[in-house]
Amino acid sequence: MVRRAQKVQLGGGPALSIDRAGYSVLARLHEVGPQRPSALADQFHLDASTITRQVRILQREGLVERASFDGDGRVAIYGLTDQGVEVINSLLARRRQLLADLLSSWTDSDRTAFADLLKSFNGRLDERFGSD
Repeated sequence: MVRRAQKVQLGGGPALSIDRAGYSVLARLHEVGPQRPSALADQFHLDASTITRQVRILQREGLVERASFDGDGRVAIYGLTDQGVEVINSLLARRRQLLADLLSSWTDSDRTAFADLLKSFNGRLDERFGSD
C-alpha cells in the first residue's frame, strides 16, 4: 500500500530528479515553511547528514534555497523556491486528481467508511510510532 501511494505521489511528474525522500522534504517544507536542517532531520527521524545530502540535491534542481537563520550566516534555514512551490503544487494536484478518479465510482457511504478506517489506521500508527 505504501509503495503504491508513493507512486501516486511521484507518478507522471515533471522531468526532475525527485525521489521519494526529495518529495517528502518538498512536501514538509510546503506544509510548515522554511526549516533548519536539524528540524527536518528530527521530523523525519534521520541523521542531519542525510537531510543535508537530500537538500543539496533539491537545491541543484532549483527547488530549495538556503538562507541565514535570523541573520546568523553560520546557521542555515531551507525553504522552497518559487519553482519548488510550483512543482510541489503540481505534484499534489495530480495526486488529488488521481485519488478523486479512483474514488469516483465509490458510494458516499463507501468513501466515508474508507476515510473512517484510514483515520483509525493512522491513529494506530501514531500510537505505535509517534506522530510527526
